[in-house]
Amino acid sequence: MGKLSVAAAMMAIMAFGLEPMKLSLNDYMSKVVNNRTGRVFKGNPWFIAFVNTESAHYQRYANVWSELHSNYYQELNVAFIDCLEHDTAELCKMYKVKTYPTFVMLNGPLAYHY
Repeated sequence: MGKLSVAAAMMAIMAFGLEPMKLSLNDYMSKVVNNRTGRVFKGNPWFIAFVNTESAHYQRYANVWSELHSNYYQELNVAFIDCLEHDTAELCKMYKVKTYPTFVMLNGPLAYHY
């Protein structure tokens, strides 16, 4: 994957309305995992970054995350969870996030940590 300038990423987002989804706890429970069964909903896998959106590292790679989403949105759900927000802190604990960013791929019953 080549580098994408911030301007090019913003143009792609504006043209296609595409950007990675910022997941709240409610989003996670309604779009990613079935609250009753604890299983990932059927459909495309989820690639989720657990981040601190205030960090310089996050600011540096945010455009790469947008590029990933715009290139693969038809086959992959790309999202991020801000672990500093009150409602998502429990999700970060559940996935044992110790450093930022932590990446998790959810595909059916499987979860891969990167």
